[in-house]
Amino acid sequence: MNLSNAIITSVIIVAAFWGLALFQGNNVAAQELNISPVTHTIERNKVTPIDNENDKITPDTIRIAGVHKHIQLINIGQLWQRFNQKSTLHQALKTTPKKVYVLYSAFSNNYQQADVVIGYDINNLSQFDKNYTVNTSHYNELLPAKKYTEIQLANAWKEIDYSKKVAYVLEVHALDLSGKTTSTQVFVSYN
Repeated sequence: MNLSNAIITSVIIVAAFWGLALFQGNNVAAQELNISPVTHTIERNKVTPIDNENDKITPDTIRIAGVHKHIQLINIGQLWQRFNQKSTLHQALKTTPKKVYVLYSAFSNNYQQADVVIGYDINNLSQFDKNYTVNTSHYNELLPAKKYTEIQLANAWKEIDYSKKVAYVLEVHALDLSGKTTSTQVFVSYN
């Protein structure tokens, strides 16, 4: 994945998301959220690998391994840089990756911080340290798989219903053979 494009896209998305969250009013920002962190254990559900860019997320469980950090969302670019520099993760790939996942969960009350994981489906890795489970059985698609501008991606975050408890936001970036993003999907799940 092109580092500069990924950083720019993520910063724009996070800035738009953060701005929208701040303008939602005191009621939503003041709500206490009980969002449980992503499970770190492997469940015994069937895992369906996503092999081409036209595949949609199907109701199932996805397990992601990669870099993880609880961060200020405005600093997402730093996590992308850490992901791109994690040579042990990239060397563990069985083949050229076709998808990169970005999982945002455990949002702070004011939506300025979250647990963020950037990584690959564990089916694409020969080894990994930890994995983060995403239950995709209940979600809303904010953007279908397509090539988007940074503004279109940022606008997808405006479609989130912040009056509900957000369990996670999941970005799925389809990659070409050179690692450049060919399409993106964005999903939200509410508790």
